[in-house]
Amino acid sequence: MELVELTKKFLNTQNISQNNLSDRLGINKSYMVGYMKEGSSYKYASKVEPLLEKYIKSFVEEKSVKELQTPFIATKDAKAINVTIESAMSNREMRVIIGEAGTGKSRAIKEYATKNGTRVVLFEATTETSKRMLLVGLENKLNVCFKGSLDDKIRGIASELARTSKVLIIDESEHLPFRALECLRRIYDFSNTALILVGTRKLKNNLTGIGRNDYNEYGQLSSRIGTKWELKGLCYQNKEGLKNEDLKTLCNHFDVEEKKAIDLVFNLARGNFRKSEKLLKRACEFADGKAVELKHIEAAASFLMLG
Repeated sequence: MELVELTKKFLNTQNISQNNLSDRLGINKSYMVGYMKEGSSYKYASKVEPLLEKYIKSFVEEKSVKELQTPFIATKDAKAINVTIESAMSNREMRVIIGEAGTGKSRAIKEYATKNGTRVVLFEATTETSKRMLLVGLENKLNVCFKGSLDDKIRGIASELARTSKVLIIDESEHLPFRALECLRRIYDFSNTALILVGTRKLKNNLTGIGRNDYNEYGQLSSRIGTKWELKGLCYQNKEGLKNEDLKTLCNHFDVEEKKAIDLVFNLARGNFRKSEKLLKRACEFADGKAVELKHIEAAASFLMLG
């Protein structure tokens, strides 16, 4: 196939313009226009063809976020999170959900919010979220804006939550400073609606006073918490021994069904959802379209930070 025809097909399949491709190649846009019209006979073809041919041959199509994401799996933890939120809404309580990095708490929360969008206000905190940023962020989520002091914003947000009976879910709550958490406490008090704090063990330590000298400040907040759920991961121990049905479900998604392979994934990732998922994805890449074997999982593990 001539390079011009190959380029036309490339532009069509990737849904990009000639100008966009020119920018990627770092060549004059008029050169690209001329080459696409005249092909190899174009007087500046030598400035276009080498770069164009190399780019198309080496191009690796980026997958969409949706393609890269494993379908949602209703694990024991995900089901427990749903129950925790529903119960909090029924009883108008404050609840806490604790899980270490990679256990799947944020994904389960987002899945719940997606399915129950009209009933949920989901806010994700960062290390830079101050009390003012929190309140402005909640206003944006609620499509309202209250002028005046921060106290006016707290009371306005609480009033809007009470009016709509929505549950307020704060993900990454461990990042919030004490004053921001106090704002949430007052919103909870004034609105009399459910509040869910989601975070890592650091959040639990803050609320229970472990390793802190200022626990008395957090006492008013922690005393309002009804119950908590701590994520157990894809595998957990009970009286009957190790339960790994959730890990099996994840492995089966990648066509990994052999017990030895599933056990190896467990031993390497220790039931952590994100680490298990990454390990299985890399193993599939090493398998290159064939059935995943133990050697592929072991090879994938050598490239990952499993810890």
